[in-house]
Amino acid sequence: MGGLVQVHRFFTACTPCADAAGEVEETLSVAIAARLLAEAPQRDWRLRDLAALVHLSVSQLGRAFTQQFGKPPMRYLAHTRAHRLAHLLVETDLPIGVAMTKVGWRSRGHAARQFTNVVGISPSEYRRTAIGRTLTETSPWPSATHGSPESKGPLTTGVP
Repeated sequence: MGGLVQVHRFFTACTPCADAAGEVEETLSVAIAARLLAEAPQRDWRLRDLAALVHLSVSQLGRAFTQQFGKPPMRYLAHTRAHRLAHLLVETDLPIGVAMTKVGWRSRGHAARQFTNVVGISPSEYRRTAIGRTLTETSPWPSATHGSPESKGPLTTGVP
């Protein structure tokens, strides 16, 4: 046990080492947060609860998450939910309101606004234009005739 204490003292005494260890820990915490959001988008997520789960402050999580994923955690969650909703709209005959609830949105109006912000068209329009089309793994969006989803903030790597 004495050896571990000495190693710990060495790394905490060495400022660059401690800084690097802190950055690695923060990066891992952010990756865990992203995975939690991606694996359970239907959960009623609160930023403070997510930050507590990964042992970061709310501001620390927001800053580090945005650095790592290009958007804050709740926007990442909106993209995840929109992606899942897009899949449900095409692959199931669930009513749109039910599909919205399944992906985690409690308010149909809020869900429609969030989906439209991410995808560029409403959920009902998406369903109408996407029915009969095959979704690729990399692009759940309908044809570019409705505008480029990139202009609305495309999904980033790591969003299922």
